[in-house]
Amino acid sequence: MFSFILKAFGWLGAWVVLLFLSFLIYATFVEYSPSEVEDITVIGDEMVLDKDTITILSWNVGYCGLGSDMDFFMDGGQSSRTSRGRTEQNLKAVVSLIEKYAS
Repeated sequence: MFSFILKAFGWLGAWVVLLFLSFLIYATFVEYSPSEVEDITVIGDEMVLDKDTITILSWNVGYCGLGSDMDFFMDGGQSSRTSRGRTEQNLKAVVSLIEKYAS
């Protein structure tokens, strides 16, 4: 009886692994690959860009709590968060830098 249960769990596990691998293979072959240049359709008011190039900023500021004075425990320190005042100071610096380069 015990060997029957063990075999049943073995077959069940094998099916789960097989289904998962099948999904990975399927997802690999049908993954969306966009063209290098995509045409867009503007819906609503027409937008006109005054420049040929746009700049996109991607910046992980986290929660603005990791300043130069932070002793973060994941970096070998003792603290898990900084003071509210320091966080607000960091946030103001982030906004100031974005405003400086946004124009």
